[in-house]
Amino acid sequence: MHKHHRWRAPLLAVFGLLALLVIAPSAQATHVAPVFMPDNPSCATLNLVSIHKFEPVHDDSSNGITIDVTGDTFAFQSQVPIGAVIVKGGPNANVYRYTTLTLSDDGLHAPNNGDQFYGLSHIEFCAPTPAIDVQKNAVASPIPAGNVAQFTITVTNGGVDLTDYVFTDADCDPGTIVQTGGDTDSTFGAGEVRAYTCSIDTDPTDAGPVVNSNACASGKAGDVMVTDCDDATVLLTPPGTTTGTPGTPGTPGTPATPGTPGGGALPETIVSGRATLRGPSGCVKQAFLARVTGRRIASVTFFVDGKRLKRVTGARSVYSVRVRPNSLGFGRHRVTAQVTFESASGTAARTLRLTFRRCARQTVAPRFTG
Repeated sequence: MHKHHRWRAPLLAVFGLLALLVIAPSAQATHVAPVFMPDNPSCATLNLVSIHKFEPVHDDSSNGITIDVTGDTFAFQSQVPIGAVIVKGGPNANVYRYTTLTLSDDGLHAPNNGDQFYGLSHIEFCAPTPAIDVQKNAVASPIPAGNVAQFTITVTNGGVDLTDYVFTDADCDPGTIVQTGGDTDSTFGAGEVRAYTCSIDTDPTDAGPVVNSNACASGKAGDVMVTDCDDATVLLTPPGTTTGTPGTPGTPGTPATPGTPGGGALPETIVSGRATLRGPSGCVKQAFLARVTGRRIASVTFFVDGKRLKRVTGARSVYSVRVRPNSLGFGRHRVTAQVTFESASGTAARTLRLTFRRCARQTVAPRFTG
C-alpha cells in the first residue's frame, strides 16, 4: 500500500507538466511573428502562389507538406520552400511571412479570441510566384537558302524550385536538340539556368523566313503548372548571295536637285514600320500571352502596370510576353509595349497599350433555409 503512495506524487507532477505543455502551445516560438489580416486573405492576396490548402484541418499530408495539429496550434514539414502560411480562424487570419524561404516551423495558430486562439478553419501554404523565362536567338540571320538555320535557347528559373521539368521545341529538326549547359534532371532549381541548341535544314528553294516559335519549358510549383515559350526568326537570301560582307565604296553621287528633301536622292522604296498589340480584354483568370506583330520592328519592351517584364530584340514574326494575372491584385491592369523600329524604316518609336481586368472571386449568396 505504501509502495503505491510513494509513486503517486511524482506521477501526478509528471502528468501536470504534460498537461501544461498540451494546453499552452503559445509557448512554442515560430520562426516569424504572425501578422493579423482581416477577413479571408489568400496566397493571391499576397501576390504568391498557393501550394495547398488544408480544409478541414487535421493531421494530414499533401503536395509535399505535412501538418501535425495539436489543439489550436500546428507544426509543418515541407519538401518545397514555403514563402508564407495563412492560418484562418474565426472572422480573420494570421499570416506568417518568411523573408527567407523555410521548410518547417511550429507553434502556428489563428488570431487570438480573448485569452485563447480561435480554432483552425483552414491553412494555406504559399510559395513565391514561379517564373520560367525562355530566350531563343538565331545564331546568324540572314543566311543563304539551303544552309542550316541554327538557334540557341536559354531557360532561366527566376522563382522557386519546379518539379516535372520539360523542355521541348517542336520546330527543330528531330534529333538536333542538344543541351549544352545546366543540370539534366526533372527538378529545375530556383535560379538555375539551362542552355540548348537546335537547328533546321532549309531548302535552296525556300523563300523564308524560317520562324522557330515553339521553344517551350514547363514545370510544377506545387500544383501550379508554369510554362513559357519564345521564338526566333532566320531570314533567307537566294543561294549564292553574299551576306555580311562590306560593300565596295560607290561612285560619288550627283548633287541633289534644289528642293529635294534632305539634300539628296531618296531610295526608291521606304518600307515604314508598323506594330499591333494583341491580347485579351475584359475579365481574365488564367495566364495569357500579350503579342506584338508588325514589320521593321527592332525591339519591344513589355511592362505591366509600369513594371518591366521583358525586352525582346531581333527580327521576329511575333514578340510576346506571358502575363500571369494571379500575381496581380483584383481589378484593372495595363500591359504596355514600347516598340522601336529599324532606323531604315524612318518610323518613330511607338507605345502600345492593352487594358484587362483580373476577375474577382465569385460571391455566393447564402441560401435561406428557414
